[in-house]
Amino acid sequence: MHWADITLLIITTHNTQVEESLWELMGVRLKGFIPASVLPLLLITFFYLGPLVQSALDNPDGFSGELHSALDVQSWRMCVQDAAWLRNQVVAPVTEELVFRGAMLPMLVPCTGATAVIFIAPLLFGVGMTGNFGATMTSYSTKARQNAPVDLQEFCCSCYNVCKLYFNFTVVLAHLHHIIEQLQLGKDNVRAIFLGAGIQFLYTTVFGVFAAFIFLRTGHIVGPVLCHSFCNSQGLPDIGSALSRPQRSAVLICYLTGVLLFLVMLFPFTDPFLYGARPVCSLAASQALEC
Repeated sequence: MHWADITLLIITTHNTQVEESLWELMGVRLKGFIPASVLPLLLITFFYLGPLVQSALDNPDGFSGELHSALDVQSWRMCVQDAAWLRNQVVAPVTEELVFRGAMLPMLVPCTGATAVIFIAPLLFGVGMTGNFGATMTSYSTKARQNAPVDLQEFCCSCYNVCKLYFNFTVVLAHLHHIIEQLQLGKDNVRAIFLGAGIQFLYTTVFGVFAAFIFLRTGHIVGPVLCHSFCNSQGLPDIGSALSRPQRSAVLICYLTGVLLFLVMLFPFTDPFLYGARPVCSLAASQALEC
């Protein structure tokens, strides 16, 4: 867990006029919890309708076999005893969403605005910090210790600079790790490995936009966490396999239907009316569509 991000957020909330608690700004709250847990997950299920149907067709027992597997208690018991499963489905989604959405978005919203941050946050790669950032942060730390007021927008714009380097460093390391792992296993040639890493990078960036949108529209972190876990379990949709099967037309219709359902229900399922006042939106200088 990158506690430096949360420390910066604590300083921000401690020294400004924001009335909400730290945990509420990070999306950890009770009001609207049930729709925030169910509706975003239903949205991402729509998006994966094609792969889910494809998986059911591959199962000898069909849809009933898939449903039985999903509800099987013994299967779940084996999963929670598997360290790799816990890492991919529980630990990684919770920690990454708390940092990348819960901690970073509230810091960036006052500087970039609610709409821009949805697209900027996943794309902050390859840009360095300004040279005087260390001195600036020292100044803010001194003010915090003295209980002196800190200008929220000025502080968050400084945080914006460190986030650019942070995103660059962590994402490069993550993808480099996967590339090295694949090279060591020798499963593919170098070109295919780098192509796969590029596709994965694009996929994770698109998911970052979606998760940021969900976080701002619902004001909850639980939706991004559950969607993250679901996407980790499903992986990238295998369209190539769908094109090579006998039921190609039916599967492709399911793919298209799922995407259309996702797009049609995106705004209704994330209507702020369902979730009450969203604390993170109180940080925005002006109210955008997402707030």
